Amino acid sequence: MNLTIDLGTVLVVTFAAVAAVVVYRRTAPPADAAHQTSKGERLVLALTAAGIAIGIGGYIGDKVTSEPARDRPSVSVITEAPA
Repeated sequence: MNLTIDLGTVLVVTFAAVAAVVVYRRTAPPADAAHQTSKGERLVLALTAAGIAIGIGGYIGDKVTSEPARDRPSVSVITEAPA
């Protein structure tokens, strides 16, 4: 199994972690609110935000770094069977 960590991966994971923390903190209700969201509900929202950030970042990163197939050099190997 190959694992490569490049700048794009670091940026996507960092952005996902920041998004999760922001969502978790912003969904905290004030002390005098009538409806209190539980920590579990807030955690699910934060993990969902992180998953969405990773999905979007992965999609954008793939589009930015991938090359069109026509620009790649192609190698053809032709072998003949022994007679």
